[in-house]
Amino acid sequence: MLNSEARIDETSRQYHYLEETLNTIDRKVTPWVIVSSHRPIYYVYSKGGKEDPTFQVIEPLLLKYQVDLVIAGHVHNTYLSCPVINGTCVQPSYEG
Repeated sequence: MLNSEARIDETSRQYHYLEETLNTIDRKVTPWVIVSSHRPIYYVYSKGGKEDPTFQVIEPLLLKYQVDLVIAGHVHNTYLSCPVINGTCVQPSYEG
């Protein structure tokens, strides 16, 4: 669980906490990795998609450690999407 209201740049304690935690996960013991925060990484307004610049910093970590799911709130509507990397839909890849 991340605090989306606090700093999360590469020099923040929260960023280092996330990286250290993800780095220590044994996927044989914990096959699914889920990250959660109040504010979403991606969200949509009536004028199209938007990325939260705060979370653009952690997206590479989520990819590097193959986080399976990000759950967030704040935006008061439902939005289902494809797998997203850098604001673009991608085909999922599985390493197994």
